[in-house]
Amino acid sequence: MIKNFFLKLKFFPYRIKSNFLKKKIKDYGKNDFSSFKELVKNKTFNSRWFLNNFLVFNYFFPDDRKKFFDFLEIGSFEGMSALYVLNFFKNSKVTCVDLWDVKHANKENLEYNFDLIEKNFDQNLKDFKFKKIKDYSVKALQELKKSNHYFDFIYIDGSHEGKAIYDDAFEAFHILKKNGLLIFDDIDINKKDGVFTPIEAIDEILKCFKGSLQILYFKRLVFLKKII
Repeated sequence: MIKNFFLKLKFFPYRIKSNFLKKKIKDYGKNDFSSFKELVKNKTFNSRWFLNNFLVFNYFFPDDRKKFFDFLEIGSFEGMSALYVLNFFKNSKVTCVDLWDVKHANKENLEYNFDLIEKNFDQNLKDFKFKKIKDYSVKALQELKKSNHYFDFIYIDGSHEGKAIYDDAFEAFHILKKNGLLIFDDIDINKKDGVFTPIEAIDEILKCFKGSLQILYFKRLVFLKKII
């Protein structure tokens, strides 16, 4: 974990800037947040993690609620982040990728009934039009590239193992439009998977695409902008 310590020092200036930004947006979109919480109350969610992300997402997503954009998320779980996009941005195109009840090594220690989780996802988003892909994320990303499907926002929130994060981000970069945002969640988890921790994965992605990604926000959530 020594490398993690030095990486935290490396990204510390970005964390300080992000702390100031977080204070600035604390009151940003309060009305939206209240209305979204009311919407969520009428849905079936066992976990409400995305509510912790709402204000930061709301800040970086378009002010124009009629704007068209393509949104892709890796790791949809019960669909709350997709619900945010579909509810507030009626003209957006949303693609959700998850394995749900498909067995996978990264899910072995998760105490969820993924069959029920998927049913909740379907029920929570039944009133909206979107694309659902039930497959391994890297394969899904590669297939999207083959079909020339590119995105303005890509939210990586599937496995929190560093290697999986790196693999998802590497593939995602190639279908992210210029000026698009690449978003990561829970990057402060320090679990080592034999290759990377999450923060090491982010560091490697920034090295791999050096000069092509600009750090906009760096805390537990990370927002990177594709500038080339």
